[in-house]
Amino acid sequence: MPASEVRQELRRRRLELRALLPRFREIAREARARIRELPAFKTARERLERRRRRQRIAAGIAIALLLLLLIDCEGPAGRGAKLARAVPSPSPKVLVPKPTPPKPLVAKLEPQKRPGYTLDARPGPDWLDDFRLQVAARSPRLSSCFNGSERGGVLRWTVSVDAKSGAVSGHEFEPLGNSANLRTEQKACVTKALSDPAYLIKDPASEALPNRVSLVLEF
Repeated sequence: MPASEVRQELRRRRLELRALLPRFREIAREARARIRELPAFKTARERLERRRRRQRIAAGIAIALLLLLLIDCEGPAGRGAKLARAVPSPSPKVLVPKPTPPKPLVAKLEPQKRPGYTLDARPGPDWLDDFRLQVAARSPRLSSCFNGSERGGVLRWTVSVDAKSGAVSGHEFEPLGNSANLRTEQKACVTKALSDPAYLIKDPASEALPNRVSLVLEF
């Protein structure tokens, strides 16, 4: 069927339905009228009217009782009197005394006499200068221990020297200033260079124990 014929058919049916619309409305009014005439509908409507009437009566009674209560509360002597508002009483302030700062303690001590003491300053051994010269003679060997180092430094070397045998022991190396600590391989190299061979001490002292001496080494 062409589209034009389909549109004409739809328009014709809409006109027919529009013509039947008044009849449908009339049928609906007749149906509502018949429903109102039914006994069940009348009974339900009467119940609804009675319920509404009772609610209006109950509301009127409640309003009347409320008015009576208000009149009784005011009384003849209290008409026009305003109820006083309760004002909270301020809470009492408790004054806490401020703590007194403690006074500084001042103690006076009388000068006491103390017994004098003397330092047992031992002079260096006679062979110390000769020992320094022998250590300085090992500078080339000591320099080889620091090959590859970025910068030089200063060390304090403390050691025990046996004047009779010329052997040294108990090596201690202390970096001075901004010098870095010796690495393990550097410390081993320096220790060997300063220990081997033994030193030649002229006119050793008669002391039985080794002397503990300190020298400053630059590298």
